[in-house]
Amino acid sequence: MRDLVRLPCIGRLADLGVPLSRIGEADGNIAPDALSQVDTEPAADMERLPRTRSDIAAILRDSAPADTPAGFEPVASGLSGPDRSMVQIYPRLHDEDTMADLRRTVEADRDPFGHDIDVTRPLPWPAEHGRCSRRATPGRTSRT
Repeated sequence: MRDLVRLPCIGRLADLGVPLSRIGEADGNIAPDALSQVDTEPAADMERLPRTRSDIAAILRDSAPADTPAGFEPVASGLSGPDRSMVQIYPRLHDEDTMADLRRTVEADRDPFGHDIDVTRPLPWPAEHGRCSRRATPGRTSRT
């Protein structure tokens, strides 16, 4: 009979989000501070969900890749591969103001050179090592 009465109590606590391991430890008596602790996760989720839904809507609206950082969705399709890589790294290195400046720059001038530059490809005119080292000698002023 005790188990029959305990079963709805366990169900109620599980519905509230109390982990089953805590229910078993507490034998059904959950302290108010434990419930407050359980409440922080749904509160954080409720705060995060509108932002997540907004980000998803922007990705779908602009047909941007799913991994596009927030705010860059409208310009993501115009970014080169290396530019897209940099835009993914920058939010981890820069604050919101810097990222806003970068967004404005990208929106205003998507390709300042009129073509993509592939920074992963070697230059087409490699100079001989000796010639480069002669030019790089400190104190040297003339061109040879």
